[in-house]
Amino acid sequence: RPKNTFEQVSASARLEGTLSEALLVGGTVRWQDSTTEEPGSRLFDSPGVVDAENLVATAYGQWTGDAGLASRLTYGRHERDYVFTSSWGASPGANTRDILDWQTSWKDDASIELVGGANAEWVENNASGSRSEDEVLA
Repeated sequence: RPKNTFEQVSASARLEGTLSEALLVGGTVRWQDSTTEEPGSRLFDSPGVVDAENLVATAYGQWTGDAGLASRLTYGRHERDYVFTSSWGASPGANTRDILDWQTSWKDDASIELVGGANAEWVENNASGSRSEDEVLA
């Protein structure tokens, strides 16, 4: 289809190291910037351009103890910017997610593994100036 191109640039990195025999720490970052021509639907001709950028970063620490016990805490942040522009105007959108995840596991020498944890997420959305927030605890 005409007016249906896609261009993208992305990058990622990871850094990880051990502070001791029992403690691992690390972080990751992922970035993507893209431009997409949008031809509109088959029934409603409304071509436009989507500019989108995503950034995801994490930091984590993992403790490994004796007798098959391990615990990991991870913090993540996702930032997303999105703008659709057409002859009708521009529709910007952005959201930010902050995520905290904790998981502990125990594994015996055979085939049993027990896993437990908790997760919290805080989200902020902004669509064309309309702002909302959300919180999830699990």
